[in-house]
Amino acid sequence: MTTKFITGHAPAVNKLREDVGSGNYRCYDIDTFMESPIPECYPSGYLAKCSHVTVAVSGDPRAGREWMVICPFRVDTSGTAGAKVYDIDPFVVTFDPVTQAQSPSGCVAYHQAFIKRTSSISGISGFEILTKPETVTALREQLVTGQATLEYVPEPVSFALHHMTGIFTKLL
Repeated sequence: MTTKFITGHAPAVNKLREDVGSGNYRCYDIDTFMESPIPECYPSGYLAKCSHVTVAVSGDPRAGREWMVICPFRVDTSGTAGAKVYDIDPFVVTFDPVTQAQSPSGCVAYHQAFIKRTSSISGISGFEILTKPETVTALREQLVTGQATLEYVPEPVSFALHHMTGIFTKLL
């Protein structure tokens, strides 16, 4: 398990924050996400293994900040049957909800232990005979992108957001 502070994220995070808005999440295809990349966290080689990226922004009125979590869904293989699963290595950054100013550093966490970080062993069914790159291509072709309010955020993203806010708060 590795966590790393990132400081070169400001332009990308500002654009994503503007796109998503407070209290929402958005699913991005990889090409669109790469228009605002954070190469320190997710270089192109890493994103080549991902089917999509989900970004969520949630407020914390008690703390006077908003949280943004970025969750790339990386395809991996698990188990002897070759089941394909998603792994998530999230990035988190905070914003002042009034000024929209972001924290000078964000935090990316690789190989963490939180609920739904890796999809179940049955994972992404129907792709057992495909290679990982073939699976990524097929999933990208089936992807539905868009935006919704946080009440509809996928569980893995919700768990990543909660996990990462805990990590970031401890490191402040």
